[in-house]
Amino acid sequence: MTTTPSRKSKSEAWIGLVHVKPGHGHEWQHAGIGGAYAATVALASSGDEFLATVDVYLRTMNLVVVEAEDVEPMRVRLHDGAPDDALKALASALTDSQPVGLTVFDTYPRDDNDDS
Repeated sequence: MTTTPSRKSKSEAWIGLVHVKPGHGHEWQHAGIGGAYAATVALASSGDEFLATVDVYLRTMNLVVVEAEDVEPMRVRLHDGAPDDALKALASALTDSQPVGLTVFDTYPRDDNDDS
């Protein structure tokens, strides 16, 4: 059973761009998809906790996190006025039982030299 990392009491919505690749046997491999990016929100108290929470969640979908970029608290991003309404809605819907929200995966084709 996969579990979400324990969140500290000061959890809040964090946001970042997550790069994933398909795990062994994932349907994307058969469709010629090498990986994807998705704007992601998660309940966390730090960037490390964001990454760990998202990693556990995506592994349930047989996706492997390659990296996460621009990870910061949603309140910081809101201050800068950057997130769209869809991301705001995802963030406001986060709960302890649903601690991760994803936008649509923006996929890219598999490179012939890619081992995944």
